[in-house]
Amino acid sequence: MFQKMLQGGSGGSASFKTDAMINQVPLITSSADTRVNQSSYASNMYGTFYGYLAFDQNSGTNWIANTIADEWISFDFSEPKVINMCAIMAHTGVGGTRIKDFRIEGSNDGVNFNDVVFSGTYPDVADINYYFVFENTKSYRYYRLYVVNTYGSQGVAIKELTFFGA
Repeated sequence: MFQKMLQGGSGGSASFKTDAMINQVPLITSSADTRVNQSSYASNMYGTFYGYLAFDQNSGTNWIANTIADEWISFDFSEPKVINMCAIMAHTGVGGTRIKDFRIEGSNDGVNFNDVVFSGTYPDVADINYYFVFENTKSYRYYRLYVVNTYGSQGVAIKELTFFGA
């Protein structure tokens, strides 16, 4: 269940700090980064806007999907983790590619994402990190951002997605 939404600064910097939450996503540079033994997956992509670009800690790159609804991007932590917060930076996008309604889901097999950890609505803004804090006590190996719909008529575009936990 949603607890609170906090606005961070542009360019990926947060305007607050918390000792209880640690960024659980390392810098990854490909879909299956063997340096960190962790991977990202996406429902689809537009051109060369690969899913891992949402996890590369570079707000100048994006994951872009072809359609405006029912798209997702996931991260494989290689071992179960409890995640209690996510930071999402939507892409400005021509024609409105900013996410609107979304879910954070967890899975331990990477296929069945039946457990909804959190549901929320992203504000109609872009290029700013929004932090969504939620209650979750279950450990999952895979977490995904499932985009229900967007504010526009083009695809889904995410600049950065970060998962936090204790």
